Amino acid sequence: MVRRSVLSLVLLLWVATGPALADGHEEPAAATQSSERGVFERETMYIIGGGAWGFEDFPDAYRRTDDAVGLNASVGGRMLEHFAVEAQFEWFHDFRLQRPGSVTRSADTYSMFANLKAYPLKGRIQPYGLFGIGGLIVNSLYFPDLQGTSSNEIQSGFAIRAGAGVEVYVSDHWFISLEGSYVRPIQTVSEFDHGSAKWGIGYRF
Repeated sequence: MVRRSVLSLVLLLWVATGPALADGHEEPAAATQSSERGVFERETMYIIGGGAWGFEDFPDAYRRTDDAVGLNASVGGRMLEHFAVEAQFEWFHDFRLQRPGSVTRSADTYSMFANLKAYPLKGRIQPYGLFGIGGLIVNSLYFPDLQGTSSNEIQSGFAIRAGAGVEVYVSDHWFISLEGSYVRPIQTVSEFDHGSAKWGIGYRF
């Protein structure tokens, strides 16, 4: 279900930018347009910050699960016209999990990824695909339904990330970023599969 939701979000991002991209290809190749396009593909550093929504995709063994909200931040560099590398941090607060007959589990997740982003098109509206490798830390609080003693557990492991998004430039430096991705952890945190929908504001130096 979550994989379909993330895929639908990614497709929506690409479809939403389609008319603008088509209009851009129909315009004459004027000198001003060529100059504008070069500005948005320049090789430079950038930062992005904003919010995120985490869509849980935990095992069916849990009888109750809830999504989480969080924050997302990235710092990277456009190395070529069509490629960028970045470091991405993401935090989600209060994923809820509960197995039958067990206490409730509230989990905060912290992830850091090294991403490669590919931009197939140029111009003011730039869709992209991404793939990343990194790590996931899960800080869980277990608390009973009735009054009792709570316990804490911290787990960590490797994870991979794949997705797509779009950057819309409102000026030479500022842009809006929308992205949908899926995080697949392994090792001790393998049950924390989740989708991520993030939005934010970016600045290109």
